[in-house]
Amino acid sequence: MRRSSLRPASQRDAVAYFRALRESAASAAILLAVIVPFWTSYLLRVYAWQAILGEHGALNQALLALGLIKEPSALFIYNDFGVGLTLWYLYFPFAALALYAALEKFDFAQFNAARTWVRARTRHSA
Repeated sequence: MRRSSLRPASQRDAVAYFRALRESAASAAILLAVIVPFWTSYLLRVYAWQAILGEHGALNQALLALGLIKEPSALFIYNDFGVGLTLWYLYFPFAALALYAALEKFDFAQFNAARTWVRARTRHSA
């Protein structure tokens, strides 16, 4: 078994995995960053992204200030990118918290034993 196959495959898996394995200040900050969006309403979060990605939003203003674009663009909103980013932001906490709850109760001693067994078995069959 390759080592890379044991790593979390996506961002939400990585956040949950990191949070479950580490009990530190950084881990608590990550958990807080995932939970805080639940304190605001769904509709407010959608409108916030509309304000960020809109023609006169923060993203366009930053790109104008950097000189990367010459006039405000509607490229970032009302398309697959804008919808995908907003939906990712809205549903990420649900996935991350569910994985965190599952990984927190996981017995990693069994995981390490299985990894050792696979390594020994691979070594003997090669």
